[in-house]
Amino acid sequence: MIMRRMLFAVCTALMILSGCEYHPYYDGQEFCVYNAGCGLLETDGGHAIVPTVGRNPYVLEFYGGKGENHSVEIEDPEILGYSLREKDVNLPIGDCELIPAGVTLLPKKVGDTSITVKDEDTGKSIQIYIHVREAYKAIQVCEEGKYFDKETIFAFRFPSEDNAVRICRGSVADNDVRHVAFGTYRFIMSEDLLYFEIAFPADEDGRPAAEGNEVRRIYQVQLEEGGSFSARVMFNSLNINDYMKDYDAVFRFVDETDVFYARSAQFITWNEDE
Repeated sequence: MIMRRMLFAVCTALMILSGCEYHPYYDGQEFCVYNAGCGLLETDGGHAIVPTVGRNPYVLEFYGGKGENHSVEIEDPEILGYSLREKDVNLPIGDCELIPAGVTLLPKKVGDTSITVKDEDTGKSIQIYIHVREAYKAIQVCEEGKYFDKETIFAFRFPSEDNAVRICRGSVADNDVRHVAFGTYRFIMSEDLLYFEIAFPADEDGRPAAEGNEVRRIYQVQLEEGGSFSARVMFNSLNINDYMKDYDAVFRFVDETDVFYARSAQFITWNEDE
């Protein structure tokens, strides 16, 4: 019985190895480039918005041609660097993963440049416009209150030590964020409770506006149903201090005259012109 199992394991491994030798991403088809953020690019003129820092590396994957030889040219190397990745076949036990060739974009500073990637085997090249933009953590209001409606977004620059917040409108889920006004903020931990203090220009109804008189409000941050864990737990669950975390909870923001609900912060790339 033991020998039969060993033979079965060896045969399975051989099948995996032989089955993964062929790389279907490169079968002579037309050279193209892909990333989930910018889609499938087959000709010059595509655009990619790349954060200065990100949850994961920004990789442009190569498909078509032979997948053997590629070259890269950056218009402005002071804005963007890169690292080439060769195609590979990863062979975990019981399965195989086909890894396409590609280029990892390495942002250096905010700005606009372009990258030209070329399949040296076919001679085809594709130029892509790269827009390196600031990274933000953004909190979306999901149930409106007296002063902040459901499209209100609080965007905190990441990484940053400043106290500035962009008050915006739009959708965090769609990375559709439009600036309304600048404000200042801080999170306060007092008697093991978490508070959110924000100052911003407001219209006559107390809502954020590009022009207006400054108002200052202090909200206690609670669980969705009310009550609270410790201030540190609440702060961590908001995703503000560590952008690599991925909590997704709803919180209740309460002051003497207002209550609104908002979700944990999510990572976004600023895509408006400054």
